[in-house]
Amino acid sequence: LSLSMALAFVVLLVATRNLWLSVLSCLCMSGVASCFLAFMILAGWTLGPVESISMTVLVGLSVDYVVHIAIAYGGCTAWGRVARSRYALRSMGSAIVAGAATTIGAALFLFACVCIFFTKFGTFVVVTLCGALIHALVILPALLAQAGPQGVDGELEANANTRGRMWRILRRWLHL
Repeated sequence: LSLSMALAFVVLLVATRNLWLSVLSCLCMSGVASCFLAFMILAGWTLGPVESISMTVLVGLSVDYVVHIAIAYGGCTAWGRVARSRYALRSMGSAIVAGAATTIGAALFLFACVCIFFTKFGTFVVVTLCGALIHALVILPALLAQAGPQGVDGELEANANTRGRMWRILRRWLHL
């Protein structure tokens, strides 16, 4: 789980080119993971093959909606945090809800299966996507409206003195 989260952080850093946006996004992804782990405990699931597979997919499902909001926030030209958060929600909110609805709708068919693996995996998908939806459309915009970067705060290429230094290090490390 921690390796997946670290890789997701690097992907977010490359996608947003903003350290602060990446940190806040990873905080939301950690919240989604915590919600699913709490659900597992409350549902009485023990660690088996289905749960192990679910945990490997967990970070990948939780990053999808969060990264859309983060990129929209970072791409907004408005100065204020609240205006940028509203822009991110307006520009990406309906696409995120539509994507979640279709994926959850597809996962609902797994509940009709006789095999426990498929019903548990369907439950995992529905619980994870509901958590990801809440974190992407409620918690992340609230965090960004209160503590999101403004102007060039957290940018990897913020000014002429540091222009691209962090970006070059990251590219060298990833062999891009």
